[in-house]
Amino acid sequence: MMNVSRKQQFCRTATKFGLLAVAVLAGVVLINAGSDTNAADKNDWIAGNIISDSVFTDSDGMSEADIQNFLNQKIGNCDVWGQQPSEYGGGTRAQYAAAAGWHGPPYTCLNKYYEVPKQAPGGDMPANNFSNPDSIPDGAKSAAWIIKDAANRYGINPKVLLVKIATESVGPLTSDQWPLFSQYKYAMGSHCPDSGPGGSANCDPAYAGFSIQIYSAAELMRWYLDSMNEPWWSYKKPYQNNSILWNVAPRGCGAGDVYIESKATAALYTYTPYQPNAAALSNMYGTGDNCSAYGNRNFWRTYVDWFGNPRGQAYVWQELSQEVYYSDSKLKEVDRSAITQGQYVYIEYIVKNVGHKTWPKSSVLIGRTSNSPFCIADWLACSRATIVNKTADVRPGDTATFGFWMQAPQKVGTYKSDWNLLIENVSWFVDIGSYHSLTIVDKKPSDRLDDRVDVMRAGDIIYSPNRNNVLTLLLNGELSVYHRGQNVFNVAKDVYQLRTQQDGNLVAYNKYGSPLWVVGDGNRRALVITNDGKLIYQGYEGEKDIQITDWSAQNSRKVDSLKVEGVLFQHQTIYSANGKYMLILQGDGNLVQYGPKGAEWSTKTSNGCFLVQQNDGKLVLYSCTGSPVWHSSVWLFDGSRTTTHVQNDGNLVTYDGYKAVWWK
Repeated sequence: MMNVSRKQQFCRTATKFGLLAVAVLAGVVLINAGSDTNAADKNDWIAGNIISDSVFTDSDGMSEADIQNFLNQKIGNCDVWGQQPSEYGGGTRAQYAAAAGWHGPPYTCLNKYYEVPKQAPGGDMPANNFSNPDSIPDGAKSAAWIIKDAANRYGINPKVLLVKIATESVGPLTSDQWPLFSQYKYAMGSHCPDSGPGGSANCDPAYAGFSIQIYSAAELMRWYLDSMNEPWWSYKKPYQNNSILWNVAPRGCGAGDVYIESKATAALYTYTPYQPNAAALSNMYGTGDNCSAYGNRNFWRTYVDWFGNPRGQAYVWQELSQEVYYSDSKLKEVDRSAITQGQYVYIEYIVKNVGHKTWPKSSVLIGRTSNSPFCIADWLACSRATIVNKTADVRPGDTATFGFWMQAPQKVGTYKSDWNLLIENVSWFVDIGSYHSLTIVDKKPSDRLDDRVDVMRAGDIIYSPNRNNVLTLLLNGELSVYHRGQNVFNVAKDVYQLRTQQDGNLVAYNKYGSPLWVVGDGNRRALVITNDGKLIYQGYEGEKDIQITDWSAQNSRKVDSLKVEGVLFQHQTIYSANGKYMLILQGDGNLVQYGPKGAEWSTKTSNGCFLVQQNDGKLVLYSCTGSPVWHSSVWLFDGSRTTTHVQNDGNLVTYDGYKAVWWK
């Protein structure tokens, strides 16, 4: 197992390499913000949430070109020959180096540095171009390439690696215009535990070299992330309190509890196991007191300076999957290009919390800024489909599920519905552009309930082959059989859904999920209604059918009227007695009368689902959700005798007894 005991890098202070000042333990201190526009504020520091998991692991956060341009901008003009005045006096940089006993030029800056990648420990420093910037060894790669390659290999944000170079390397290398070769040796402080004298760094020479420092540091951080949920993990852990030292143990400063809110933050504390105290935070760009440690403060501060908030945005989600099924049993996916009018479908989203805020349980909704044409009564509102299906808080990095029923509108066409998450009265989440595109086509009458469409819900209909008989689940929860527009058999009341289950049973459930009645013995496959009005639960081949109704139609003559409380469903017709005229509620939701010359009259509706002759005399066309979309212009105090006829002369007339009260 890798050595995860990490040092918090020795810092050099006022001088370049610690001359004229003592070394300050537990972190590189002086990294000036320079021209950066994001100034870190101590009030924004959160000890338990230094960086979010999504930001930390965004390996696409920068391209190789981005990294190269960033280093060019940070370093500026590399003083290869030490010709610029020394920051410490004594003439030029080259002259100061000679007087101090350091090696002379050339000085190869990080943006110009190439090294043959060393990916396994052992051996000496790998071949590089430090001593001759213009002579690049065979197989050598630029520092930007090495950083990007490590980011891709281990799924770590290149920005994180750049910031770690800045906070772990002497110089730091990310801005030094005349670095010494020794600065590349342990640029990330990787495999440099604080086991030296007085808690100093004790680096393993097998890990000497810029490339292996980058690779091993990225590998360590990835290993931390992947291992911290294992039962043997004994280092810093997310989602609980952790005792974290203020400084190296020999200082005797003790520790304080920190509730760590992200795996990435736990990884940083595992890599650099100290937290800044109040003194370090009060002097954000300087030093604190004897117990101040700076590594994780500097990581956060530098990230803010360079790239903005390392916690990312508060409420962000990632769509992991989106599936549409025929039912919530999720046995068969729907063809999204051919959903029929009024069809119920079940959609399921699996999402991930990639923000830095925890989603409170029972608080996160999936919704829209406008009403959805797929809305049903089960929804919280027509712009709010459902709440997250999770009984615990959804922490950063956790996944959650949203599943809800929808009903296709009656109007054919393609619908692109956008969705987002929100916490009501708190915030919409970052809009990631999630949508489902569904194409609604002409409705074909359904003749069964089986293992393909295995759930019947309010408004659903099963037709007999001749369409004279229907089984329907009414909006009031009555599961009923209708023959030629008249209710002839009530199967059950208070039904929320009817299911043909995998166990072979046909079960009617109420809205609380309790079974109201059960039919079957484990050998059934489909529910059908026959031309003679029988409701049959069919058996597999060779198995006996079960007849549910004890009623059957006696004849099949054409119907010429709709009586009180009679219902005309989609695809059903009323004929005149002479057979010349027909009134049909079409699958497209339009009520149309046809005659010898074709279509003669219609309601011009696109969402009609069933036509009712009411006891107030009105003929009312309802949508599948129970909203009236058209009605005749009549009202009677007592319409118990009303009947609507398609007459032999082509007129559609409503009679109250023998008196015509409406016609067209």
